Amino acid sequence: MRLILILILLIKTKTGSTGSGKTTQVPQYILDNYAQQQRYCNVVVTQPRRIAAISIAKRVCQERSWSLGSLVGYQVARDRCVSEDTRLTYMTTGVLLQKLISTKNMNQFTHVIIDEVQQCFYIYLICGILSCTC
Repeated sequence: MRLILILILLIKTKTGSTGSGKTTQVPQYILDNYAQQQRYCNVVVTQPRRIAAISIAKRVCQERSWSLGSLVGYQVARDRCVSEDTRLTYMTTGVLLQKLISTKNMNQFTHVIIDEVQQCFYIYLICGILSCTC
């Protein structure tokens, strides 16, 4: 059984002020670390809203001068911009929930970052599923 790292970022708490980079920088640190070690990673970051998932993915690509859908992408409902090379995906909480229900395991992810946890009821359900699959 493979251990999956699950991070919960509490936005709007004392862990970091708005705009401090919790949503954009932490996943990039993970990518950089794994790239230095030449290890595979597949990071998922949840967002409660579609617009947030898309705009944050675009922001990270802009910061890194990457094409959207290459190393960084997004998936919201039926709208997705990812490829086989994507290693960081921003998605809505509902999309992650559907992936967990359909695959019944977490083998496709190395890191799951649940962002804005206090704003979404689905988080409780996802955490329950994660605890059963890990």
